Amino acid sequence: MLRLRGVNKAFAGRNVLRDVHLEVHAGEAVAVLGPNGSGKSTLLRIAAALSPPDQGVVEVQAASVRRDDVAARRAIAYVGQEPALYDDLTPAEHVRLWAHLRAIDADPDAVLADAGLAAATHRPCGQLSRGQRQRAALAVALLGQPRILVLDEPFTALDADGEAWLGNLLGRRRAAGSALLVAVHEPGQANRLLARTVRLRERRLEAA
Repeated sequence: MLRLRGVNKAFAGRNVLRDVHLEVHAGEAVAVLGPNGSGKSTLLRIAAALSPPDQGVVEVQAASVRRDDVAARRAIAYVGQEPALYDDLTPAEHVRLWAHLRAIDADPDAVLADAGLAAATHRPCGQLSRGQRQRAALAVALLGQPRILVLDEPFTALDADGEAWLGNLLGRRRAAGSALLVAVHEPGQANRLLARTVRLRERRLEAA
């Protein structure tokens, strides 16, 4: 479903990733561990076709991302560490906007109620708490049953109920055949996802 082969990346002459190999199959979750600054976010952005590697190949559903970026991005849902939301728009307006862009049907009230945001559906995102914004960003990104989910520390700012909601949602997506690549802060979060765990150490990826 998602494959990285021989991926290298450097910034300002400093190597961040070196000879990274990784495969994530349909219905599988892979959790990436590593300290801050180890390159987790860079790895995920490359896997999500948002940043090109300096060397190596990224394949999405057996197609090279360099040859078919548009098709790759349609298959991928990505959520970074900061919720990508417009402060002036409500969660419901975000759902309608992304559903329109992806040409899918979505009921904002149902989507946001499932995410525990029924009381915040029509409030501007700039007025929401960090946890509510995180829930909204995840709910919007996962519209339309994307085949590959790339999530950068998605449990950040979620309370216990939010963590349970996200764990259940990702479990349902895996059962439906989606592949998950998730950067996590601690091993317990990987255990919650029943994920295969890898670790970034000295710019290389290894089994944890």
